[in-house]
Amino acid sequence: MSSFELARQASEHLRAHRDLEGGAFGTLLALLGALWATAAFPAATGFTWILGQAAWLLLVPWVLRRILPVGRPWLFRLGMAAFPANALLLGLWAFLESAKIPPFEVEELPALRWLFPILSLLLPCVYLVLQFPEWRRKALAAGACLRALRSRPDPRILGELSGLSAAALSGSPDRVAPWAAFRSVPARPGNWRRFLRLDTERHGEWRVAFSDGFALVMFHDGSRMEAVPRGGLRVAAEDLPTGEKPGLCLARWNSHLHEGRITAANLEKIQAWNHPTVPGKG
Repeated sequence: MSSFELARQASEHLRAHRDLEGGAFGTLLALLGALWATAAFPAATGFTWILGQAAWLLLVPWVLRRILPVGRPWLFRLGMAAFPANALLLGLWAFLESAKIPPFEVEELPALRWLFPILSLLLPCVYLVLQFPEWRRKALAAGACLRALRSRPDPRILGELSGLSAAALSGSPDRVAPWAAFRSVPARPGNWRRFLRLDTERHGEWRVAFSDGFALVMFHDGSRMEAVPRGGLRVAAEDLPTGEKPGLCLARWNSHLHEGRITAANLEKIQAWNHPTVPGKG
């Protein structure tokens, strides 16, 4: 088996571990705690109360993501079920908290007394819109994810990939670092037709770690890791960037095609990896 095939299997295994984190389940536990506090202290209001609730909802999922076991199928299934439950709990919590706000009453418009409770229901709608693409991606890839988790990659190549990804996810790239970065961006407002299609991709900074026969492309938080054969990551710059100012580019690897931004140093490293200089030909 080629080194790239070994790297591909190992990258799928590592990506499955990343997808089987307990983020959604942690959010479920945080919302249950916030809802209990709201019901237990119905008269609690004020800036300090809201700040404490917000801190709880942000910190609990962050902490649980780091302490819950990774790579457990039961945690993955709980996370998938937690997605609709989180929207329901978020709507109930927001409604109960907004009901504590003094009603906005206008004699000519008595219905405005329900303004804040109605607006609070927009919060779960926003949650559903933002989280649905990731939930849908995981639901479609659930079978492949669980199969990759059950695979047993070569420990040596698995250790190599872990080291490559750890190096690429720390710090910022420079001209001598063995990895590069580029940023993918959503469709430009002028190209409005692209907004009519559901965009299930994540946009932001991507890291590329280089090895002899393959590269690892991953999001800046370590998710979406994929192995790419040499020459398989192609970046075309519409206007060649100069210095540290990023230029427009199109990045293609495996089944992905993104509009993006890239600096000259990162573009040079990716092109040099794609087309290494052949000894004796300059």
